Amino acid sequence: MKRIALFILLVFVAFSCKPHVFPVIDNILAEPDSVYPGDTLALSFTSSNIHQVDQFEWSCSFGTLVSSNNLSYGSTRWIAPGKLGTCYIKLRLFHGTNITTDSIKVIVLDTTGTFIDTRDNHNYKWKRIGKQIWMVENLSYLPKINSVEAYGQLEKYFYVYGYTGTNVLAAKQSANYLTYGVLYNYPAAIEACPGGWHLPGYDEWMILIKYLNPHPGIKLKSVYGWEKDYYGNDCNGNNSSGFDVLPGGATNYHPVHGLGYFAAGQYALFWSKAYYSFILIQSSDYDLIPDDAQNGLSVRCINNFH
Repeated sequence: MKRIALFILLVFVAFSCKPHVFPVIDNILAEPDSVYPGDTLALSFTSSNIHQVDQFEWSCSFGTLVSSNNLSYGSTRWIAPGKLGTCYIKLRLFHGTNITTDSIKVIVLDTTGTFIDTRDNHNYKWKRIGKQIWMVENLSYLPKINSVEAYGQLEKYFYVYGYTGTNVLAAKQSANYLTYGVLYNYPAAIEACPGGWHLPGYDEWMILIKYLNPHPGIKLKSVYGWEKDYYGNDCNGNNSSGFDVLPGGATNYHPVHGLGYFAAGQYALFWSKAYYSFILIQSSDYDLIPDDAQNGLSVRCINNFH
């Protein structure tokens, strides 16, 4: 009996001395780690002793968690709140009464802002529209200035509506430069956007248009600056998109008269990749059509983020 009692005592001591096992959080992943209000990010974790994890729990003071209880993945989705700034999302792993806690930081970004083009220190406004980030004013980068007597399809040409001289400083002081920015032929436009931005392609323009349906033209146009039409109708938009399109006109090539300035106050024309242009007119109708590379059009850059 003494031997049996001693054996039982030894077994009890052995089990009572067994170390408590805590779940291990090796890594927490957020993809992406920066989002905009209303965006969804994917959360997951890795654990080197996942077989010791009984359950897990995600928590956060802001936003909405869409949880999964499948330990094989340990993943969840988080919908970003309207509150901007830093959010910490907490993860807890359970093994019996043992709990391991860790957290990950995610950033909720603003949907509007400004940035400086370091080439000339020009300050631009931008806005996130749908899933895209656009400049909401025309590009004004002007490394040189050409008169409309100089034009072509291969070299870069830069124009300011109505300006006929060749002095960059004088061109930058003109009212049309301050209002409409610069008109670029296609070779200039394709390389004009600052670092981190690019000339939008056809598909990117169409994504913007579809996001703003119905009546995208009215939503894109500024609330001022558009001339009345032939019947005296107000042709301004409501700018509910924040894109703020002004009718900056263009330079247009004529086989007899050469290049000339065209339709400020009535038309806005923007370059797109592959020699297309996006056109918005007084009636708020719009189109994306092939254009002549030597014409001078406005440029709106789109951010590389998306």
